[in-house]
Amino acid sequence: MADKIQFELVTPDKHLLSIDVDSVSMVGHDGDITVLPNHTPLLTTLEMGQLSYEADGETHHVYVEWGFCEVLPEKITVLAETSELAMDIDIEEAKRRREEALAVLNEKRKEDDTRFEEARVELLKQITRIGVAELRR
Repeated sequence: MADKIQFELVTPDKHLLSIDVDSVSMVGHDGDITVLPNHTPLLTTLEMGQLSYEADGETHHVYVEWGFCEVLPEKITVLAETSELAMDIDIEEAKRRREEALAVLNEKRKEDDTRFEEARVELLKQITRIGVAELRR
């Protein structure tokens, strides 16, 4: 049985990671998933959230915004709409964007105002990014 599995993380803009890992954990459409070497093949959609991988005894955290994950016994491929390594997330900028979204949500709502749904998604995104970034400490 192999003790490592190849992990690829790709966005439309870049190939973010290509590394041998011990495991990968992520938020799938039907709940949290942890993949180990020799996992049964699987294809799933990913939700906005934290992806973590373990390599050489260290846990690393990544923000992932929607996507797909293909699992084969020897390889995990994540195709994400957006992804950021925890160390690359600007916490202050995320907090500023979180406050802007909260301000929109606290305004008096108009019936046809799509800004509220956009602000709700933005708030969730920034809360998640902040949470992932704070794990790097």
